[in-house]
Amino acid sequence: MGTEGCEVKIGVVAIEVSTGEVVHGEFMDGVSRNGLEAVLLGLAPVEGILGTPISSATEKGYLCGL
Repeated sequence: MGTEGCEVKIGVVAIEVSTGEVVHGEFMDGVSRNGLEAVLLGLAPVEGILGTPISSATEKGYLCGL
């Protein structure tokens, strides 16, 4: 059985240190993590913290996106 069509819920919190602005949300994303990639490109984080548990697909997409 393939993983196509499998979705996971991803939560994101970002803090702009210079202004104190907090952005947060959650979304469903597919195995290719296109949604996560779009969020990371839009936020352009300087650093990140990954929560656990984390799938290998999410970790790979996050680390390749930085």
